[in-house]
Amino acid sequence: MLLWNFFSLAQNCLPTAKAELDVNNMRVGLLNGGDMWWDLSVPKCEFPKAVPIGSAYPKTIIDCGGLWLSGIDNKLDLRLVAQVYRNGNDFFPGALSQPQTTCNFFNRFFKISNDSVAFHIALVQANNGLAPPQLIPKQIIEWPARGNPHLAAQGQGITNDLAPFEDTDGNGIYEPAKGDYPLVKGTEAFWCVINDAGIHTSTNALSMDVEVQILAYAFSMNGTSPLNDATFYEYKVTNKSERTYNQFYVSKWIAVKGWYYKDSYETYVGCDSLNDLAFWSVPKSPMFFAGAKILGITQNKNEVKRKLNSFLVYGSENSGARGMPVSAPQYRYNQLGRWLDNTPMTFGGNGYGGSAPTNFMFHGNPSSPFQWSECHNLVVGSNSPGFRRFLMNSGPFVFPPNNVITYSFVVFGKVGDVGVCHNVEQNILPTANFLQNYYNAFLKPHNLVSNSFNESAQVSLEVVLRPNPSTQQRFSINCSGCNISEWVVQDLNGRALEITQHKNLEDGYEVMFEKHVPNGVYIVFDKTNPRLRAKLIVR
Repeated sequence: MLLWNFFSLAQNCLPTAKAELDVNNMRVGLLNGGDMWWDLSVPKCEFPKAVPIGSAYPKTIIDCGGLWLSGIDNKLDLRLVAQVYRNGNDFFPGALSQPQTTCNFFNRFFKISNDSVAFHIALVQANNGLAPPQLIPKQIIEWPARGNPHLAAQGQGITNDLAPFEDTDGNGIYEPAKGDYPLVKGTEAFWCVINDAGIHTSTNALSMDVEVQILAYAFSMNGTSPLNDATFYEYKVTNKSERTYNQFYVSKWIAVKGWYYKDSYETYVGCDSLNDLAFWSVPKSPMFFAGAKILGITQNKNEVKRKLNSFLVYGSENSGARGMPVSAPQYRYNQLGRWLDNTPMTFGGNGYGGSAPTNFMFHGNPSSPFQWSECHNLVVGSNSPGFRRFLMNSGPFVFPPNNVITYSFVVFGKVGDVGVCHNVEQNILPTANFLQNYYNAFLKPHNLVSNSFNESAQVSLEVVLRPNPSTQQRFSINCSGCNISEWVVQDLNGRALEITQHKNLEDGYEVMFEKHVPNGVYIVFDKTNPRLRAKLIVR
């Protein structure tokens, strides 16, 4: 009955929300219709961005992007949801686990920032663990997490697990007045939830009845960290149907071309299949800077590795085997790494009509004349740069009812006078590896600041920090029964601080910051057991 209510009413609640993630050198537009990086009329992925906004014509390097999901159900029917340009709607606002009356409430993005979280934690600390509701930041008090009493009082009660939060007392209910707060990644983040339980007017496919929670975030760091040139994205996909999907695929569709004012700049694209990496480059231009590079990385959050399975590229064609899909089977063919006529991609040239099947187009290093790339297509020299659309496909998986698949990636940019036929290993891969390693170290779920793990897995050890709040550049740690080899101190961006530590008593450690630490909230934890942690406030 719940899914039927969504299916019958979803067309009356079409996605209209927009947001802009803008905290570093990349300014991106977000939509809640399964698409992104445009505002339904013009591209909205700007790098390097104009500062301040509007001071110059934007230099955009993505035209549009969309999420594609598909699988075969128990009756061997194809189920699919895919969004390209907004030529119809396959996705709709709202959570399938919530009543239909909340659909319009979820037709929005929920913004959260580190500053709001830090202010709220300090507010709770200053009021003996109970924050005055009238002083709680709007971002905090309206966070759509399970049991939020503020939303329940407005008739928008959240009864299931939606937006993630720090459950400070472990009761499973989000109560910001008692100290709970959103789990935030990055300096700023946007969260929304969508579903496909409606008539699919984009693909005309049968619905999958999936719920997709989307988190987009970015970092603003000191210095020249690659994090300043990147934006991160996570899709948490839950199968809310009663069907098991076999041969399930998840794909990211991206259309790329450089734009400056009314002028467009043609692109070359390629992939590194061993590193789950796609890249594209804009040629040198006096107006556009010298060779802006940008690329996306698929990154795994789950135990099952979601590797790049195929990489398919086509151009501006709107018809023929290398054109845009117009039916559900054609979308599925592309997800399988096949053309619209169901023939395989082939090695060399433009990937069509050859004799040697391949899963990855343009997988060579563009700087090498002996590897297949757009610079050296191994058939007629080089391709003509132009408008490109490509798919990064991952699968196949088995996707049972109520299971969750998380798909995450990062988009980043580089500017350098290296030309479009660049050396990937020298110019792109080091940055990709840095971002991948940073993600693995600080952004996976087990590295988040959270007390909401199973009680059976908790360790009955208490970490006590003194003084806390601290007004000095040092503090002590007491942990009865702990056997700690190394403590780590992180800010809320997940950045580790430089410290000196030594054991002072049987259960105690003295910690001193090697550099001045600004006022704020920090997390202290055991490197080998992140569940042993405490919050430190520096004033």
